[in-house]
Amino acid sequence: MKTKMLAATALTLFAVMPARATETQPVIIKVHHYDMEVDRQHHAVMTMHVQLQATNDAAAADIGEQAVPFSETLQTLEIVEAYTLKADGEKISVAADAIHTQQRQGTPQQPLFDDLRQKVIVFPHLSGGDSVVFTARWVQKEQYIPGQIAFMDYFQPEWLIEDGGTTIMAPKDFPLYVETHGLDFKQEEKGDSIIYRWHYSNSQTGPTKTTALVNRFEHMPRLYASSLKSYDELGRAYAELALPKTEVTDAIQTLAERLTEGISDRRAQAEKLYAWVSKNIRYVGLEFGASAIIPRAADAVLALGYGDCKDHSVLFSALLKAKGIESDIVLINSADSYTLSQVPSVRQFDHVIVYLPEFDMYADTTAGVAPFGTLPFDEYGKPVVHAVKSGAVVRRTPVLGKDGATATLKNSARIDEHGDIYGELTLSTSGPFSISARDIALDIQRTGQTRYAQGRLERVAASGHAKFDFASPSELGPDYTISSTYAFQPHNEWLSGRAGTMFRGILPAPAAGDFMMGPAFDASLDGTDATACYSGRVVEELSLKAPPGREFGKLPDDAAIKTAHLEFTARWSREGSQIAVRREFVSEIAEPLCSGELRAETAKALKQIRSYYTKSLISLEPEGGK
Repeated sequence: MKTKMLAATALTLFAVMPARATETQPVIIKVHHYDMEVDRQHHAVMTMHVQLQATNDAAAADIGEQAVPFSETLQTLEIVEAYTLKADGEKISVAADAIHTQQRQGTPQQPLFDDLRQKVIVFPHLSGGDSVVFTARWVQKEQYIPGQIAFMDYFQPEWLIEDGGTTIMAPKDFPLYVETHGLDFKQEEKGDSIIYRWHYSNSQTGPTKTTALVNRFEHMPRLYASSLKSYDELGRAYAELALPKTEVTDAIQTLAERLTEGISDRRAQAEKLYAWVSKNIRYVGLEFGASAIIPRAADAVLALGYGDCKDHSVLFSALLKAKGIESDIVLINSADSYTLSQVPSVRQFDHVIVYLPEFDMYADTTAGVAPFGTLPFDEYGKPVVHAVKSGAVVRRTPVLGKDGATATLKNSARIDEHGDIYGELTLSTSGPFSISARDIALDIQRTGQTRYAQGRLERVAASGHAKFDFASPSELGPDYTISSTYAFQPHNEWLSGRAGTMFRGILPAPAAGDFMMGPAFDASLDGTDATACYSGRVVEELSLKAPPGREFGKLPDDAAIKTAHLEFTARWSREGSQIAVRREFVSEIAEPLCSGELRAETAKALKQIRSYYTKSLISLEPEGGK
């Protein structure tokens, strides 16, 4: 999923860190300090002092350029000092022309435009044993939420940090609410100010939960500080910023009336408006200055014909308002977080969607191809903050109900006397799986059928062709189907007698047993690693016909694996020279995460499923054993 909202603090500052240290500790973080001072007008100045030591020449090359980011609209950034500290104590200053301002590096394919820049410091005469030392200072010209300060920092234990810390000084009449995990914390008064100090160091590195699939921050020493006392205050503050953007203008009223003409059912009206925004407002991230979290006016979004998640949400809300249908703007995390800190932080949210109380429904028009009432998988069971002037602010999106997501893959293939494979398949989906299927269809449309097929076949070192058939991805019915016929040359592996797994076709369809209750094929996870879990059903009906004069050997065993929340079955059959397998995975769970005893039980079952797949091999033999 695209990043749809800049994860921002009131300062939008990012820790400057080297590449992760290995067991030999090529880089030592000698000093890493943040110091923030908040004045009585609630303006903030942040100073960061860093010293990184390279223990060998390769590490020196790795840390020789340091990029310090800033928001060009909201902040000024000054590199106060920068020098190479030689092992013998000599200091070699960085020349002014060796500090370069450039656009922050990102993914070229991501449609995101922002005002984030970086100053890259190039350090001279650096070799093993030397250190890079620099001090950077940001001055905040404007706050994202007027008059409010928020900050979040973390340390990763696999980095060797000798002296790390954060200090915030704020006026007594502007107290901050803080939350600390795994750090030393002290608070003291000094004159008219309160000083908050956090410190972290580790004499030896230790692993973090680098394999964790959810709540990665919860496995790290971290801190939160905010002038907002609660999420109620955050929700009310964001409502003051966002709700005026949903004003119903003449253009919006006219569009709403035209789109719903002849439709009297209110839910059908909402669905029509949702489908129009999903199809006609192109997603483009435009995050400059305060607009990183504040949406544009709905009328402006309509005139542009594009916008990011915040813009989508205010336009959809304005169209609903034009028809008298209430809605809330909602902050959500679309990444791996399923919890909220006690101290409110807007940085925990990277996305905005809409809630329709009349239908008790969350809707995300930026998904583009999500049926009305269906969210992408990663938005189910998430804590959310509603931007409302009154009423409950912190809520949670629903979890998927029984069979809330289904995918059925039917693939029938045959092998000819040359080892070439011919076949046809159908992938039928519902719920969030239908979003994934529509995304596949969009990819085929963007790439072209020939190039898409070639790309898929190149993944298995094969060549050939395929034809795909599907309805328009923008038609947002509850179900979606893609069918395909194909032919390709797999270099005669089958004819060599080599054992392999059952052929599944050329679409990236889900495998029965994988994903719904956690990854089945990731052996690095153990029974203590929480995973996102969903209710649903995945079915595979696969058949493969042997070439003339050949037949398949002994079929794999059937399987039946069951827990209180999942069931996996596999049934093999043979009819003449054709073999078939039907694999089915059904899950039913009423919570968003598998953790604790539930995760341990699930991990054990998934390990059995992984082992079954590994052992379920088929191979060709001469017909009649000759």
